[in-house]
Amino acid sequence: MRKKELFSLSIQDNSRHEELVLTEIKVLFVLEGKLDVKVEQKQYHLNQEDVIVINSNKRYAVNQSEDYLLMQLSINYQEACRQVDNADIFFWCDSSASDNENYHKLRQLLKHLLKHYIEKRDYEHTFGFMSDCYAVLHQLSVNFMVNSTDYQYSEDDEDPYGERIGQINQYIHSNYSQPISIKELSDQLYLSNGYLSRFFKKNYGMTFGSYLTNVRIFHASDELLYTDIPITAVAYNCGFTSVAFFNKVFKKSYGLTPSEFRRQAAAEDNMQDDITKAAALKKRVEEIIGDDEPPVPEEWEEKKVEICKAQYFVEQKEIFQNYWGDTINLGEAENLLHSSVQGHLLILQRTLGFKYIRFWNIFTEDFYIKPDLDHYDFSRIDAVLDFVLEQGMLPHIDLGIRPVSICYTVGEAVTKKKHFSEYTSEQWERLMKVFVRHLGMRYEQTTLKSWRFELWFNEAYRDDSIERKKYLDRFEITCRIIKECNKDIKVGGYGIRMDYGRADRKEFLSMWTKREYQPDFISIYYNSYERGSDGLDTFAKRSSDDDGFVHLIEKELAVISAAGMGGLPVYITHWNLTPSDRNYIHDSNFKGAYIVKNVIDLWGKTASMAYSVGSDIQCVSFDTPKVLFGGGGLLAKDGFLKPSGFAFYFLNRLFPCLVGKDKNYLITTDGHDNYRIVCHNQQKLNYNYYLTPETDLEKESMWKYYESRCKLKLQLQLQGVREGNYCIKVNRINDWNGNVLGIWKEMGYENELSKNDIRHFRRVCEPKLTIKEANTQNGMLAVDEDLSANEIALISIKYVMS
Repeated sequence: MRKKELFSLSIQDNSRHEELVLTEIKVLFVLEGKLDVKVEQKQYHLNQEDVIVINSNKRYAVNQSEDYLLMQLSINYQEACRQVDNADIFFWCDSSASDNENYHKLRQLLKHLLKHYIEKRDYEHTFGFMSDCYAVLHQLSVNFMVNSTDYQYSEDDEDPYGERIGQINQYIHSNYSQPISIKELSDQLYLSNGYLSRFFKKNYGMTFGSYLTNVRIFHASDELLYTDIPITAVAYNCGFTSVAFFNKVFKKSYGLTPSEFRRQAAAEDNMQDDITKAAALKKRVEEIIGDDEPPVPEEWEEKKVEICKAQYFVEQKEIFQNYWGDTINLGEAENLLHSSVQGHLLILQRTLGFKYIRFWNIFTEDFYIKPDLDHYDFSRIDAVLDFVLEQGMLPHIDLGIRPVSICYTVGEAVTKKKHFSEYTSEQWERLMKVFVRHLGMRYEQTTLKSWRFELWFNEAYRDDSIERKKYLDRFEITCRIIKECNKDIKVGGYGIRMDYGRADRKEFLSMWTKREYQPDFISIYYNSYERGSDGLDTFAKRSSDDDGFVHLIEKELAVISAAGMGGLPVYITHWNLTPSDRNYIHDSNFKGAYIVKNVIDLWGKTASMAYSVGSDIQCVSFDTPKVLFGGGGLLAKDGFLKPSGFAFYFLNRLFPCLVGKDKNYLITTDGHDNYRIVCHNQQKLNYNYYLTPETDLEKESMWKYYESRCKLKLQLQLQGVREGNYCIKVNRINDWNGNVLGIWKEMGYENELSKNDIRHFRRVCEPKLTIKEANTQNGMLAVDEDLSANEIALISIKYVMS
């Protein structure tokens, strides 16, 4: 009888493995060569250094390809569940589909494990090996675990997918040893047999009976491997009605009878004592990883202070455009008919200087537009457009008809009931002709030429050839009619997130290049989420890649270029850390630093970045009586700037000439001996953040969601400056100044604030200002500033005439 290890590591060379159903979690790390892995019905093609996790209770097979060397780390499923305090865990880890810095960290840890394998024969029982294994499990749980709330579900379902899946899994895993039926389960969940059967087929990819048999096989294989219980007892212990049926279904799953499976496992244990083969494999592993100690992941080394030193020559400068602050999203057009939203729009325009207002859903019944009418009332649309223009702003209109919802977390959203109509191509063309003619009659051509129009494509149909053609046909109609009115109007489209279906997007864009009308710009969306599928389950999870935005945009630019559209400007027309409207990270200082960081990261990679939410007032509902409730806006619902708003305020005060940049700052000049620097010290989010539902983040203790509280010391030297005296003014947002959550805490989290209270709130959430003098030394000006964790600062340097 073999001992049930919590973790076990094995090295395998090229051989064909029969299709098996796993009882544990396996991490596969390709050390050399290539191989194909089949999980359920999905094929994975792995190259050297690729990492993939095969989850428990999944059928998989490793197929022979080129000569390869494979590391397999097996993790006891029950131990993993216990460690992450979750009764049903699932990891989505596949570097062949998505490769970010988290895979690099995981590879480092796996190479550390290989050192134990090389150095000591009985390595699996050493503290060092166990410690590194738990570090791997920690890395998986923080960066690759899919929570129940991360599963995708249909909006037609009566309750969230994750809750129902959890109830089903808990019931079956608790009662698999008993003679249970789908009727008993449906009664338990208060559902009909027919509905539950369809739910199983759709969301599990199999029938209730098949899934129950898989669970029983899963537990039976454990007992066969790790106990001496007779096979007859194993069968009955696991809920099988007869030994004959148990033998039949077990052989179907493993290709072996239960007795053969037990004998083969014992034989494999004996084979592990083959010293000659083990020594040969160890030699190959040693040659691959080399003699040097694999690098320890950076997060193992606690940092107190990070020093950033650099030198720049101020005469070496380049002109740049403000790509981050020309456009802001205000949601559906109906918002702009409300005086409260209009008031916040004025604040956004006057304080932050946004030029374009992006909105959508103008062709709905709420706006008196129906496809079966020959006459349309554009009065509500006119009211929106007139207000925008009266404020000296311009419209960026998404002509698509989009669902409107309040998002709590990825698996939970409340969709507002709207009256949407489906348009045929003929109805759409008729509507566009009437609408564009109306615009041409109402507004001057000199006004219209600066407008932007965008046509949203529902990405749920990205792999549907009929829907693709329908979208391209509709775009051609739209573009042709608008250009006939005014050829200078910009017309773009696409509106797809970058985290899933890259091959489909390339094919779709390639089709577009063959059309008569091409877009003036490609629009894309970003939220820090990763979506994926293992063949049966589809899910989306918060991305733990701190540089995920720039990683995805670089890959998307490559897709656009490969499709033949590389010359087109790319507009990011919707971006944020998370679409959740109930996440206190939005109200924290971190969010201001996050915005500055990503604006710097995307330098030179996009023509425009439109932040997704202008004001929290766009996402209020029955559950938002609080002053702050985790809304994604730059403005709180009471009209004061949050740290995210001040991030834009700082960025928009930069001068138009770039002197230098690095990951933490931008240095600019007006060319007349004045300089402005925007800098940040954004900290990485940690496992507490990724494992806590977004609606459950504790506003009182936001510090617990960051990997560290590292201070940043900026030590910059500006060379070639004019000799003399300079005045340095520094505006800061940090834990002690402009921290709206901290200010609210000092008010006892009171929700019923008076007008005077709000005025006070607005005053005290302003940045702190410090002023000092500095002198040059041989044409060099030193700029030394310390930034606390998640602090942002605007450093203004002005020459003072003597």
